[in-house]
Amino acid sequence: MEILKGVILGFIARFLWPIDPLGLGELGPQVMAAIAVIGIMFGNMYPCFHGFNGGKGVTTCGALAIVVDWRIFLT
Repeated sequence: MEILKGVILGFIARFLWPIDPLGLGELGPQVMAAIAVIGIMFGNMYPCFHGFNGGKGVTTCGALAIVVDWRIFLT
């Protein structure tokens, strides 16, 4: 479930910002998606509702690999 949450929100971020606010050219949407998934990963590892003690973030790191390039996830 955690990996699905990361993948869905990462792809939403990737297509929500098709413009390049950071000036990175073609990598702009991928960088924005990676930033979004890293935020999800930190939210999973340090949730404020549980006293900043959470999971390891391994599955959301897999979601980061899927969002950036799905071939990385398969290796």
